[in-house]
Amino acid sequence: MKQERPASARLVLLLVLVMALGSILWAWWPFGAGRVGSSQTDPTGVVPSDRASGPLVELQASGSLPKRTSEAAREGAASLPGEELAPPRDFEAIYRDLVALFLAGGPSAAKRADETSRGEIAGALFLELARSDAAVGERTLGKLDAVVPPWQGEAAQVEVGVCRLILDFELQQMTKGGVRTDQRSALVSALLERMPVAKDFADFAAALLRGQSYLGGEHEPTLLQMANMAEGEYQFLAQPVKQLLVTVWKNLGERRGAHLDELLRVFDDPDAGLIGRAAQQQLLLYEEYRDLVVQHVLQSRDPEAVRELAIFAAQSLPVPIAIEVTATLKEGSAEASLGGAYITLVERSQGDLEGSYRDALTAGLQPGHREQAVLAIANYGERDAAAFAREAFERDPEPRVRGVALLALGSSAEPEDFRDCYQRALGEPSFRDPRQLSYLVSALSNHAPRADRAFLDMATAALLARGDLPQHHVAAIEALRQRYLE
Repeated sequence: MKQERPASARLVLLLVLVMALGSILWAWWPFGAGRVGSSQTDPTGVVPSDRASGPLVELQASGSLPKRTSEAAREGAASLPGEELAPPRDFEAIYRDLVALFLAGGPSAAKRADETSRGEIAGALFLELARSDAAVGERTLGKLDAVVPPWQGEAAQVEVGVCRLILDFELQQMTKGGVRTDQRSALVSALLERMPVAKDFADFAAALLRGQSYLGGEHEPTLLQMANMAEGEYQFLAQPVKQLLVTVWKNLGERRGAHLDELLRVFDDPDAGLIGRAAQQQLLLYEEYRDLVVQHVLQSRDPEAVRELAIFAAQSLPVPIAIEVTATLKEGSAEASLGGAYITLVERSQGDLEGSYRDALTAGLQPGHREQAVLAIANYGERDAAAFAREAFERDPEPRVRGVALLALGSSAEPEDFRDCYQRALGEPSFRDPRQLSYLVSALSNHAPRADRAFLDMATAALLARGDLPQHHVAAIEALRQRYLE
């Protein structure tokens, strides 16, 4: 029989849910800004679908919760410690009310509603779940199974969001006190078994489980099996499975004295594929193996492997070390596209990346790292991006670094600042190199909507007068003239 949660845990949970609704419930809300389909440092990976499963709960015209839901929830929320609580309702009723809460409480409605009132209702509903003897995890998975992939449309997204909230809640409850570890392990296994069904299920499970202590050694065989099938129609399993393998190995390392023998065995195996890459990422977290992993990946001459390791480093290592590893990977693999890793570094600490750029510039080292740093900071930095781009244009001797700086100035600098830099570039020998022409043309294209007509006329005429422009550049410049000067 399912064990009852301790009363103290229930009361703490209720307080957390009521007092932190904005940070807990709306942070998980599938319609929240940047949540669904986002590619930022921590995306949910849950991509909803056009399917609408029909009306889940009939709402009142005002968009508020049905009266019976509001009253039942408020009655539970109003109960104080020591008072006798009414018996919890069945799972179906609680689930329907949570769906109704979220249908009525998306961002637009939340702006009009009393969030404290919603917090009380949500707290009461989750308190009912905590007191329920129902197999909450199993019942919730059944609800998730009923949402047919792809998960799109409001009704589907609401159901998926509610299922994720409940499953996360249930996994945390099972973790408290360690009294339900077998049930928790079985629930995690059930989630993993659904991953091959569709990309939506795979991303959902990864978003819920990655980085968590719920994954253990008993789940490793299932993940390894999925890693071996992650190709062709099951290619969508590759990234989620790799993330979860890294989590499993991290957990095993903490519990069993590093678990390193197995990682070292597979990371150097050329036939290990996805499993090998997951091992590389996990070993990167250990200082004593970091250089070994970086050099091994660079020696593989696989730009995709380099890109994946750089992104993992940028996301997972302490910022100074993440910058150092990413810079080393960039210098060792010029053909690898590491833009995503550098954007992550800007988001984590623009100041540290600027400092690393300036150190490399002073030492006259790592031109590839300097180029990527300038490109990321100038285009994605939150402060003084144009000033930093101008600094790089004026101080850095590397032509490609100055080229990306000019490109960024075309988009963000004040017109007089851009005109000054561009006129200097037109007269410099380094920008007469055919490899630098694209920077001149693209930077002018970026600036053209804000350009002074006289300056644009002069700049386009100077470029056309060079006589060494490829035809596609000539066509682009003539298009600028036609659009902005005629």
